[in-house]
Amino acid sequence: MKNLSLFPSVLLKKLVLTAVIGPTCFLFGTVYYHYAKDEVFLCISLIVMVACLFKAAKLYSVISKKQYFELNGVCIRITGKPFSKYRKIRLLDDNLIETELILKKDSKISIGYQYRFYLLKRPDIGLQLTNEYVMTVLGNDSLLGYENFGEA
Repeated sequence: MKNLSLFPSVLLKKLVLTAVIGPTCFLFGTVYYHYAKDEVFLCISLIVMVACLFKAAKLYSVISKKQYFELNGVCIRITGKPFSKYRKIRLLDDNLIETELILKKDSKISIGYQYRFYLLKRPDIGLQLTNEYVMTVLGNDSLLGYENFGEA
């Protein structure tokens, strides 16, 4: 087992919370089963626990094997269409290269702030290299987390 203190804090928090939620659900399911004798609820809580532990194990594997990359930059523009679930975030890194990410609208990103995004390395994600944008990433499946470092 690798040293957990070497993991980025955002990813470590996600790993710990994912690993804790499953057994907690099973604990509540067990208590409720003894109270109400509801076997279906117990089975569902067991399935949730197994799924959470599987997801935590997969996340641990990704983090420990460094199967992610970090994208650093200052947010310079946020655009989105009305009634859309996504918005485009444009970042400018230290080398003055612009990168555009497509993220859900509920992500709390502000213009003028420094961010570090942790994105999953996957061959099927469809990184598109063009002159105008360095890459476009659909953040649903590939975004593991992000850190805000304050105003740039």
